Amino acid sequence: MHIPNELWLNIFENLPLPDLFSAYAVNQRWRSLIAPWRTDRKTSPRLSLFSLALQDIAEMPAATRPRHISLPQRAAYVADVEAAHSTTIPEPYRTVLTEWPSPRPVPGCKWSDMVLHHATGACACRFDASASEVCLCDRLVEVHQLHIRSSLLAKIRGYEPFDYHADDESQWELFANPPRLHTDTQNENTLRFIRAHPARMWTTQGAWAVLGVRCLNLFACNQGANGGRFGMVLDGPARGEVHAWAYGWYQGLEARSYWGWRYVGWSEEDEEESDDEKGSEDEGDSGDGGESEGDQDSDQDG
Repeated sequence: MHIPNELWLNIFENLPLPDLFSAYAVNQRWRSLIAPWRTDRKTSPRLSLFSLALQDIAEMPAATRPRHISLPQRAAYVADVEAAHSTTIPEPYRTVLTEWPSPRPVPGCKWSDMVLHHATGACACRFDASASEVCLCDRLVEVHQLHIRSSLLAKIRGYEPFDYHADDESQWELFANPPRLHTDTQNENTLRFIRAHPARMWTTQGAWAVLGVRCLNLFACNQGANGGRFGMVLDGPARGEVHAWAYGWYQGLEARSYWGWRYVGWSEEDEEESDDEKGSEDEGDSGDGGESEGDQDSDQDG
């Protein structure tokens, strides 16, 4: 009986990675279907993950090797998070954590600070004990908040125009605050995120409206003035998206999904801003941060 290639691909997509390795060894036809050039992350995340697993990254120079976390360690992290917080980690991130065979991260990605902390006990939030800060790495899941003036929220829901750069309703903090919140694309993503959450998900605190967003913490800045988190949304219409919070404010969309995010550390714009702050305030380190390619990848992966 002839089975079309499309049906085989649908079958392969539902197989866990160990079974895909077995299927890959069956015959040349199956190998050609699972080959890297026949899959993509948008339509077939598991097959794409398998194709990446076939890449030879064992010869990566030791100086550039990312931190290694074994599959059992990652599986234990997933089990603890999901049991303690009555949640399921969004796909495809969950599949990466529970099925990716190598202790090295997927090419182009990094293991989360919080996964590293869970596996090794190493502090990832870079707290400063001399400043009476405490390590917050045990907060694997946390509710982050987006604060917005109720009057501005009403304008956004009603698609009314407003000045992004004015500060009479604190709109500057959400729409004109570099490095993450100031471009047209970033502002459109922020508007989309706000409008996606219905009124029942917001609470009122005086003149302010507050949206609580439960997130799986991924990466941390230090806990000083620049403290913040990069987290994956666990609930609601933005589930699976990666967003940033820092300085006590929402810092915008990083990526529509795990595939769209490339956490690589400080961006040049962050560094320039940090240097300016140091020159004007003559204070100590400004902290760590992250940059992503989410703005470019999010439209493709959303």
